[in-house]
Amino acid sequence: DVLGISGLSVTVPHKEKVIDHLQSITEVTGEIGACNTIVKKAGEWKGYNTDVYGFSKSLLEFVGTKNLSRMKVAILGAGGAARAAAHVVHSLRGKACIFNRTIFKARSLAEYYNFRWAALDYESLDVLESYSDLIIQTTSVGLGISEEEMQEEKHDPISFYTFVGRELVYDMVYSPEKTPLLLRAEKAGCRIENGKKMLEYQAEAQFSLFTGEKYE
Repeated sequence: DVLGISGLSVTVPHKEKVIDHLQSITEVTGEIGACNTIVKKAGEWKGYNTDVYGFSKSLLEFVGTKNLSRMKVAILGAGGAARAAAHVVHSLRGKACIFNRTIFKARSLAEYYNFRWAALDYESLDVLESYSDLIIQTTSVGLGISEEEMQEEKHDPISFYTFVGRELVYDMVYSPEKTPLLLRAEKAGCRIENGKKMLEYQAEAQFSLFTGEKYE
């Protein structure tokens, strides 16, 4: 109030905790449990999640279809970004499996959307292979790594998986532009996408919320 601010963009690690300080949130924000945009209206702060819009729009452009009804999707991770991805995949009628190192988190997210779940390790390789039409990487693995670190297996969440070239691979990380995961997938002949367009599209939605005008 002192600063006269009527809108804010919220980023990690505050997307979940900020919800407790708001007067209201949208239904999608509540479902996902993460808020990245807050707007002051009539003296009250309301929370929104524009990541869902940004991811959905960029994903459909990448995949080139109107929905995911014919795809079996692997979602890597079970945090806030994974929840946004799961919401979008479910709304687009895709079948999915949530992979996470902490299995109870994978199960909790998967059960909400009636998806399958599995550990994010070599033991679940056969499951990953059966859900590999579209692979969505939502964790921070690979984020901000140096050129020297690009060859290290620890920066590729599925280093144990061998791409065959037919997979569509979407990594929400956009810095570096191509993570070790995307480089390996591209080398195998896969189509790849990073999170830059998701960031741009969610910003368009934020602009509209902040200004009341459509972004052009």
